[in-house]
Amino acid sequence: KKADLICANNVYSHVPDINDFTKGLKNLLKNEGTITIEFPHLLKLIKDLKFDTIYHEHYSYLSLSVVKNIFKKNNLRVYHVEEIETHGGSLRVYGCHLNASIKESDAKITVINDLPTVKINETHGKQIFQQLIHNAIKFRKKDIPCEIEISVIEDDGFYRFKVKDNGIGFNNGFRNKVFKIFNRLDKKNYKGTGIGLSICQKIVQLYGGKIWVQSKLDIGTTFFFTMPKIIEEV
Repeated sequence: KKADLICANNVYSHVPDINDFTKGLKNLLKNEGTITIEFPHLLKLIKDLKFDTIYHEHYSYLSLSVVKNIFKKNNLRVYHVEEIETHGGSLRVYGCHLNASIKESDAKITVINDLPTVKINETHGKQIFQQLIHNAIKFRKKDIPCEIEISVIEDDGFYRFKVKDNGIGFNNGFRNKVFKIFNRLDKKNYKGTGIGLSICQKIVQLYGGKIWVQSKLDIGTTFFFTMPKIIEEV
């Protein structure tokens, strides 16, 4: 059996061969699974002079860019990062398979109009679109090709983005529940952790935007989110 969720807290620094270890994690992870890894953040260690947290049994101290490269080398990707206070300052990264869903489903993704440049963290922008596309693929119909449309319009100082699919949809009365962390509408037929859409909501709200969804059972689902045209530093 493969895992829906793999957690490795303060493990990376004790591993002599990180690439081989990460390859093993990938092999254990389901196609739609999530890996979370916590490790002492090298930048925080140096910046705050936390040298008393260095131990001889540690093989390495890592930066976020290094971990991203390790994941990429093993066909994984980091889709969310959190700063935590453990060990004087650590990072918790969330990872998943690299483009596995798109390749396996043969999904057709169409960008209806030119997308604008929005000055947000590049990783945050990728996280939103990757999660919404992943969601559309996961809940696709089995008897017809998955089709996803991405578009944007200007809306009173904001850009309003739309990600529409032709999937199985759901009862629109549950539209607010899908953003609650660890909440899944169909736990019996669809595996997952229930954290993806809640992360999207946190990111959008971080920049002063909103995210919502409309859905019809057996018709499809459309996610909307807004981003200010002018964004203050966050």
